[in-house]
Amino acid sequence: MRIVILLLFIAQTVIGQTMKPESKFEKSAFNSADIDEILTKYHFKQNNPGISIMVVKDGEVVYKKNIGVSNLQTQNPITDQTIFNIGSVSKQFTAFCILKLAEEGKLNLEDSIQKYIPELPSFGEKITLNHLLSNTSGIPDHLEVLGLKNQFNINRLGSDFLLDFFKQYHTLSFKPGERFSYCNTGYMMLCMVVENVSGTSIEMYADEHIFKPLKMQSAKFTTYESDGMPDGTRSYYLKKNKFRLQKPTQPNAMGATGVFCTLDDFKKWDANFTHPTIATKNIVAKMKKEYVFNNGDKSGYGAGIILKPYKGYQSEEHSGGWNSFLVQFRRLPELGLSIFVASTSVDYQPFKICNEITDLFLPKVNNAEIVGSTIDIDFNGLIGNYLDANNVIQTVVSKNGALAISDYYDTSKVIQNLLYLNIVEDSIIQFIDSGLDTLQFVRRDNIIKGFHWKGSTYFRFKRYYEKLEATTFNIAALNGKYSSKEMKYSFSIKKKNSNQLILKPIFFITYTLDHLGSNVFKVKNEPVYLRFYKDYVSVGNEWTSNLILPKVK
Repeated sequence: MRIVILLLFIAQTVIGQTMKPESKFEKSAFNSADIDEILTKYHFKQNNPGISIMVVKDGEVVYKKNIGVSNLQTQNPITDQTIFNIGSVSKQFTAFCILKLAEEGKLNLEDSIQKYIPELPSFGEKITLNHLLSNTSGIPDHLEVLGLKNQFNINRLGSDFLLDFFKQYHTLSFKPGERFSYCNTGYMMLCMVVENVSGTSIEMYADEHIFKPLKMQSAKFTTYESDGMPDGTRSYYLKKNKFRLQKPTQPNAMGATGVFCTLDDFKKWDANFTHPTIATKNIVAKMKKEYVFNNGDKSGYGAGIILKPYKGYQSEEHSGGWNSFLVQFRRLPELGLSIFVASTSVDYQPFKICNEITDLFLPKVNNAEIVGSTIDIDFNGLIGNYLDANNVIQTVVSKNGALAISDYYDTSKVIQNLLYLNIVEDSIIQFIDSGLDTLQFVRRDNIIKGFHWKGSTYFRFKRYYEKLEATTFNIAALNGKYSSKEMKYSFSIKKKNSNQLILKPIFFITYTLDHLGSNVFKVKNEPVYLRFYKDYVSVGNEWTSNLILPKVK
């Protein structure tokens, strides 16, 4: 069909590059009442679990607010002295410890991990400390594997279980350095490396080389939450409209998580990235260096830091969640801006709040002009489900005569609008999304095969999404039992109807599988995907893939 699309161009922008507005941030533009207004719509209450927010501009705190209580039983209010479990933001401190040991000449980042953890088996490929730091090792997140098998429990978070697990399981999700896949397991291994090389605990090493030098008085690595929170702070979750205590019996996955501190102390850590000390300058630079994949593409991750554009500005950030605590931290160096949002309930939205606050500081887009473009494209050929190798799904739909990326579960919910740019040598059809990232559909023999895009996802790198062809599939041929001795796991597949299967892990629990297209099925209402082949099935989610179960009957 012939469709006319109005395309928004920003003056001085080159297609394929990140767009950035001309105007600069002016201090007078900031108004604390604007943040208050953002928070008002979330209806936080002073007697409920709470949230703490700090905004730093050019080294100065320009906004700070604490709402709610740190403990429902005692009704202690959240204050500047409230200590939070910062979850996966702890990875920054683990990475610093590793880079400090490298600077001291006690380890080499290009060494194989088995040199420092000899109990680990060979995975058939050389996996380096750099691969672990950048989440590019291909080692499956063993906590996710346990979750997929419904075998996760708090007794399996220690290093002893990790080592026992990999004595049995040796299969990588992908070749090291080939792609990014977030992996708590890798950072737990780095914690073991710190302790094996330094001869002391990561708690003591970080205290000596990070917390004391930066005068972060409240900050500490600790295994158990009750030890890390002498102020009595606890976390909560909603159940039947009532906040329930998240019992702090689950130990931290040390290295991947494990740091506790106040936001005031975290500000000191953040300030050291803007003005690092002589002792930390080289390490900070290495933490902010983006890892490069084997094919030369950038990964969007440094060492414990997510490095990605945020609406035209480079962002250095990380989020964290553990035991129902949630934390979001973001730094925009070009604007001298840092934002910290921490909550004591998993049901709050610090990530969304951080985005809304960030937007208040971004300059308005100037010099915009509307340019008309006429294209001959059959949009029907672009519509459908697409899946990348990391099991991230994107659904392309047509909305009001234009393309959009929608929510898979609710296609009426638009995530990103797509505006047409151009066609490159007939094989690449380029669009731009509402976040100013380019999306490139790949066309061969006049058929859309997939697209390249780094937008939408929290971990941003150039992914390839393969189109799942809406073809009929002989699902009756998939009936049978699938079993892996290496995984110590089995399940049965049975036909439910013409396009649905049932997965039966145990006799009283079943899961419905929906056919997405091609050979791919998805567990209904869960982000778990199964790719069926002639003699086996590959199972995975976004953090773990390529879990192979051969068909045995």
